[in-house]
Amino acid sequence: ARSALAEAIAGIHVRLNMAGLTTCEPALIARMFPPERAIMGMRVCKWTREGLSLCCTRVIYKMQRQKAMSSSDDVLTLSRCFSLFQCHGVAVDLSLRESANVGRVLSALQIAREDGWAGKVVNFRLSHVEASGLCSNERNAFEVFSDIEEVCLQKVFFTPEDIAALSKVAAQCTSLQHFNISGTRIGRQGLEALVPVLVQCTALSRLHLCSANFGDDAERLLGQLLEGCKGLKHVNLSDNWNIYQPDSTGILARSIRTCQALTHLELGRTNTGDSSLTQLGESLAQCENLTFLGLADNCFSSDGTRMLASALPRCKSLQELSLGNNRMRSRETVRLLQGASQCSSLTILHLGGNQISCEILARGAGGVRYTECLFDTFPHCRAYTRLDLSRNALGTFTSKRPEPRRRQRGVAVDRLTELDLSSNVICDAGMRGLAGLLRGCSGLRRLNLSTNSIGASGMAQLDGFLAASSGLSSLDLTLNNLGDEGAAHATSRVLGRNTRLQELQLRENMLGAPGMQLLAASLAACRDLVRLDVSANALGPAGVRSLCEALGKLRKLEGLGLASNQMGDAGAAHLAGVLEDSHALRHLNLQWNDITARGAFHLACVMGQCRKIEALELGGNNLGKEGGWLVAGALAGCPQLRTMDLEGNNIGDQGASRLAGVLGCCSSLTRLNLSMNDIGSEATMQIAREMHHCRALVDSHPYQLCAMSGTERVCCCQTNLDLSFNAMGQQASLCLLEAAKGCESLLSLRIAGNKRGTGSMRLAELQGLVPALKVEVR
Repeated sequence: ARSALAEAIAGIHVRLNMAGLTTCEPALIARMFPPERAIMGMRVCKWTREGLSLCCTRVIYKMQRQKAMSSSDDVLTLSRCFSLFQCHGVAVDLSLRESANVGRVLSALQIAREDGWAGKVVNFRLSHVEASGLCSNERNAFEVFSDIEEVCLQKVFFTPEDIAALSKVAAQCTSLQHFNISGTRIGRQGLEALVPVLVQCTALSRLHLCSANFGDDAERLLGQLLEGCKGLKHVNLSDNWNIYQPDSTGILARSIRTCQALTHLELGRTNTGDSSLTQLGESLAQCENLTFLGLADNCFSSDGTRMLASALPRCKSLQELSLGNNRMRSRETVRLLQGASQCSSLTILHLGGNQISCEILARGAGGVRYTECLFDTFPHCRAYTRLDLSRNALGTFTSKRPEPRRRQRGVAVDRLTELDLSSNVICDAGMRGLAGLLRGCSGLRRLNLSTNSIGASGMAQLDGFLAASSGLSSLDLTLNNLGDEGAAHATSRVLGRNTRLQELQLRENMLGAPGMQLLAASLAACRDLVRLDVSANALGPAGVRSLCEALGKLRKLEGLGLASNQMGDAGAAHLAGVLEDSHALRHLNLQWNDITARGAFHLACVMGQCRKIEALELGGNNLGKEGGWLVAGALAGCPQLRTMDLEGNNIGDQGASRLAGVLGCCSSLTRLNLSMNDIGSEATMQIAREMHHCRALVDSHPYQLCAMSGTERVCCCQTNLDLSFNAMGQQASLCLLEAAKGCESLLSLRIAGNKRGTGSMRLAELQGLVPALKVEVR
């Protein structure tokens, strides 16, 4: 089996990942290592014309404790994983997160080489780890990094000695292409040590130095670095607020012009002022291949905007421009857009978080002053595909010209596919002012109008604008005024014209039962709908019943948000009637709906039919002990469940004990919230005994899929097991921590608010029991 695997993966890129990711574990691979130490996993094979060929795209190593690579046994186990690949030419992508330190990893690699491993490490990624041991393992580092192509050391704590060692090692990396030390705060001393070394890396093409806290003289040092690395294509210097000083000499801006291959330049939050923009504008003309320019969060004035506008016509290859949060006003925006109109390749423009209003001051015949709509002044930018104007002050345009008004023309943005106008307080009157912009958007796919106080007449205007936009796939109308009858009628007409919608957000619109009754028929016509969120609309049982009439026809629905709708048990019964046929459902949010044990009974009867469900949120209801028992029993039929939220349901020991009994069936569970449920010591100890069944009780990746938006977002809550504000005793707390030692993938445990839970024990003592576990007791 070992030789067969070696032949199959020869010359194929192999990924060795120590982030604790879960994957299938074929018996063939499992037999290669003692089960008590290391587990190897790989993706499934693929069929070719010649037959079944093994395509190993990801090889994963799980340590006994995710964060604790502290013993020599762990080092030897890791080296054994490397020694598996005895064949030549195997490229290993080594990625570690929150694991031990660099020195021990280098030791493991050296042991593997001594055992005969002839492969090479091409990518070396570490984040949130210690750099200790780097200076004492320079010799190993020289050998490991001889063929390195990528070094990524994000948020790694470096001492001056480690920086010196890293500089020596980097000097030997002749094939280095990507260097990333973002968030390391190496300071001026570290930058001075790295600059002469990186200049010698002729193959370097990507440089990330975000949040490095360079200190004074950073502009001069970075200028020397860019002048020496002429092959750079991707440069990110964002979040370094002290790069540009008031007495800036412009050396950094001048050095940019020497990077002829530059395609991506990120200077967000770097204190780029007016003088710096002037010098930067002159350099941009020399960067003929530049496709992305990021200047967000710099707060430059109107003079700086004018300088940038004059430079944009010379950026012939620019495709994306980010200028968010710069306090730009309407007149500066018009000036900028006039310059951008001559940049024919520009397709994506970010202007969110500025101070752009819909009215600008102009002069008519005879010098008479008047105000006109910002959108009437838009140039004909036919190439725009994405336009972000969120969080501005577009508001309502009501002023009129003193002379006869010319016929309003639509802005020629027929290629526009994404438009974000959220948080602009547009209101109904303001929707009329958007006519010039929306009338030409025949290719619009995603439209965000959330937080704009749009009512009946505004939706009527929107209905007219989107009549020709039958390809709209995403519409966000969160936090508007669609609750009255007229607005609901208009919204229904909008949905009726856009039956290809895949995502619809209607949160916090106070639709009520009458509004939902008007919308139900139009929703039923949107057969392609994948995500629907109608949370916080006070639907009640009658409104949920109307919604369920539409849900029965939405066979592709994956995400449904119904939180805070006062549906009660009657609404839960109506919903259960359609869930048994919702085979595609992945995320269901029913928080804060006054559901009791009777409603839980209806839901539990059909949960087994939702085999694909990954997230079930029932927090803030009143399930009680019986309801908790019923829901827990239904989880056995949900093998793909990853998130379970039962916060504040008073399920007590009975419900918690039943839940503990089915944990073995929830092997994919990554987050379990049982806070504020009056769970005592006995049930807590039972949960502790069953914890080892939940192999995946960890958020193994810093990102998670948001079922309501279909996009990836940073996971804000890293608590995987939450038993806070219950009634457990000190002995139960100790039992939990003891069980955590054997639960190799548990990341964090929250037991705050259990007054009898920690007794006189201090937080340091608790964390000392399981050093790699994040424990919260306060």
